[in-house]
Amino acid sequence: LKSDCVIEKDGRVTRMVYVPAIPQMGYRTVWLRSEEEKKTPMLTQPFDWKWETDFYQIEWNENGELTRLYDKQACREVLRQGECGNQFQLFHDQPTYWDAWDIDPLFAEQEAYRPELLSVDVVLKGKTMDRIRFKWTLSSSFIEQDLVLYHHSARIDFETRVSWHETHKLLK
Repeated sequence: LKSDCVIEKDGRVTRMVYVPAIPQMGYRTVWLRSEEEKKTPMLTQPFDWKWETDFYQIEWNENGELTRLYDKQACREVLRQGECGNQFQLFHDQPTYWDAWDIDPLFAEQEAYRPELLSVDVVLKGKTMDRIRFKWTLSSSFIEQDLVLYHHSARIDFETRVSWHETHKLLK
């Protein structure tokens, strides 16, 4: 079994365990030790805008947007040349008739603000996963996102939390 244990800055403890070969319609017992384990503190280390796993080669621009996502298993680029992924966009939302649930068909022509990247931290480079945390400010709002890359799977998670303080705005 592989496991990671992280102590966050606020004292929370996060544990990630990878258990291979669980039988279909079955189970596997995993014992947690009661003895004090060596815990990995939350890391803060320099970030060079590139990351590599067994599955991907990833690059970001200075705004924290994905500029390259190369799938090693499929031997192909996931993003088109010159395009960005994971790009937050804020638009003015001034509907013509109704205030709620009426999105103006021309909203894309009414861009409001661009997000400003505040920080990037490598929170965990562990045995089961890597976790990179991005923080942006966007007008009066705040976005925090963890990019989670698993060592046993090609899955990528974007765990996003938004502290929303806007009116008549649309986040895409």
